[in-house]
Amino acid sequence: MVGDGLEDAETGCLPPCMWIGRTHGCVVQPHGITLSGEIDDDFVNGFEQSLRHVEKRSPPNTPLPVYISSMGGDVYAALKMVDLIDASPMRIMTVAVGPCMSAAALLFACGCRRYAGPNASFMLHSVRCDIIEGKLHDVAVEHAEMLRLNGHMFELMSRRTGNEPGYFNARFGEGNTDSYVTPTQAREIGLATHIGVPTLTAHVSCTIDLDVATAATTEEPVEPVQRVLRRRREP
Repeated sequence: MVGDGLEDAETGCLPPCMWIGRTHGCVVQPHGITLSGEIDDDFVNGFEQSLRHVEKRSPPNTPLPVYISSMGGDVYAALKMVDLIDASPMRIMTVAVGPCMSAAALLFACGCRRYAGPNASFMLHSVRCDIIEGKLHDVAVEHAEMLRLNGHMFELMSRRTGNEPGYFNARFGEGNTDSYVTPTQAREIGLATHIGVPTLTAHVSCTIDLDVATAATTEEPVEPVQRVLRRRREP
């Protein structure tokens, strides 16, 4: 669905997102928040600062588009961003423009409405760790944590997209390979709710209340000033 307006249903207003510049891959612009680059701790801090900036200047339940273009990154950092989204009084809608892969796909799945751009590319896979160092017991502990994190990530995506428990883990996690998803496929599996980049529509209305005050009048008319002056000159 292309061109779906994001104005608030009650007020018809868009969030007053004044541009404040780039902060660790996050940019606040009049149309929303843009996220680009690798998801890490600095990326999350920049997103939190941007989100707080908008929240202070917007009424609760105002729609806020978050545009995502990222190859992914740290799953722990992405989960913190999910918590920030859930705790926000804004209605956060995610928009995939360009690559939306790995941890970025997890973040995308948590929007109340999810827009996949016509040329967006999704990629999902199980969590991975490049190097694990330590004793045998340490490696076993890390392995158990990876299994827990992997299951939690895919269950979160299944729940947010309206699928049955275990759906995303069975389809994308058990094979342990990179799985690429087109915008059409993302819509079919519930990852995306709309195809297309939404347009913003601002509605401005003004109501003027005019109160007319009626001057109080006396029973006797006021004499003209010149007549009063003549009376004063008479002996």
